[in-house]
Amino acid sequence: MNRNGGVAGGVSNTPPKKYRARSTCIDYFTFRINHNYDKDKELFKNLFKILHIYLYETKTSKGRNNYSTTMSLAPGISLSYGGTLTTNKNGQETSVLELKGSGCREFEERYYALGPDFKTKSKEDVVREGWIKLFEECIALDGVCTRIDLPTDDFSGLITIEEIKGKIQAREYTTRMRKLELTNSNNEEDEDEGFKEPSKLDGISTIRDAKLSGYSATFGNRRHVQLCIYDKKAEQLKKGLFKEIENWIRYEVRYYHDNAELEMPLMLENLRNRTESKHIASCLAGIFEFKESNKLGDTNRSKNLPWKKWIEFIGDAGKKGSFSNSPKTMTIESNAAWLAIDASASLGKIASCLEVSYSELMGAYIARWIRKIDKEHLQAINQYRRDKGLPTFQSVGQIAAYHMQREDFPESFHQETVDYILAITTTSKPKEKKDEDEESD
Repeated sequence: MNRNGGVAGGVSNTPPKKYRARSTCIDYFTFRINHNYDKDKELFKNLFKILHIYLYETKTSKGRNNYSTTMSLAPGISLSYGGTLTTNKNGQETSVLELKGSGCREFEERYYALGPDFKTKSKEDVVREGWIKLFEECIALDGVCTRIDLPTDDFSGLITIEEIKGKIQAREYTTRMRKLELTNSNNEEDEDEGFKEPSKLDGISTIRDAKLSGYSATFGNRRHVQLCIYDKKAEQLKKGLFKEIENWIRYEVRYYHDNAELEMPLMLENLRNRTESKHIASCLAGIFEFKESNKLGDTNRSKNLPWKKWIEFIGDAGKKGSFSNSPKTMTIESNAAWLAIDASASLGKIASCLEVSYSELMGAYIARWIRKIDKEHLQAINQYRRDKGLPTFQSVGQIAAYHMQREDFPESFHQETVDYILAITTTSKPKEKKDEDEESD
């Protein structure tokens, strides 16, 4: 096994046909470390080792949230540091480690495929160990957790999104969180037809969010705790990500700031005890409950019996749920599907107009891409190649050399092909005349 980014051991990137009906995972994690990475790089070496981060893949860019620099460590994983307004209340300089949803899955895949226990332990056990190591290292570095998301996923189809919509519209649920944000659109063209009825209810406001596809209901706020219930499969399809699964509804509990700081040690304890799925399901059950049809009036709805389907779902998630068993993001497959569905017609038309070989036409596009490849492309390519057990690239230049040295890569291109490709990729659109009454951005 190549510890410097070589063969990963052959983890398949194709998800299994069947998933356990309920699954839990960690889907967002941010930790503010009381050290400035730019000044204390040695302190971060063990963290990078646990994350299986290789510095040749990292890319730095302008920072955010007052940090001067953000370093992309891997797809969905970043470290922000530097800046004059990023000290904690004790005056210590800080850095922020962020694992988005995709970053959490990337970390798990790296820890499993590139770690010493590959093929000797179950993936669930290795992933659990990885989170324990990461949490322990963050605590050792000193700092605080500022966000942690704990979803409970339902792949069974037991509860449909239409049933959820009906329950929320009829207020057949109980929760301590009063604020509610809703969207009921499967695409942006339907935004004006969004779900509006709950705005008539006292103490509830509605916001339609075009960023999500399909129905979603978000309770609470980003200062304390949120619960977001949404059609995860629809959201993934909106992003163009391929998923081989029929049903996927997500119930995501999000802890922020002080609540995240309190939750992290609890999650660590349950990971050590192998009770993380039961704990995550209990986080959901503790803040929300669907009820049977409301027969006691709005003020007494809490006295209604719990919905039988909700009891079944929560019970199975706690007792039988698996940990981190969600479908894998099929990014490269999604790119291939887009080529087959959307790009094939355009390529066919171009090939019918230019009397050149297919290899030359494809080679011209690849050559154009090579000129603008960056480390984000390197990360995505290496992510897939690790999953497939293929050697990874050590630099952007190595990717370019790989293509240029292939026997089937054209040695030269017809001028007509080069002119055509360059004309449609470099010619800027003429600026439109701005209306006198138009306001500037």
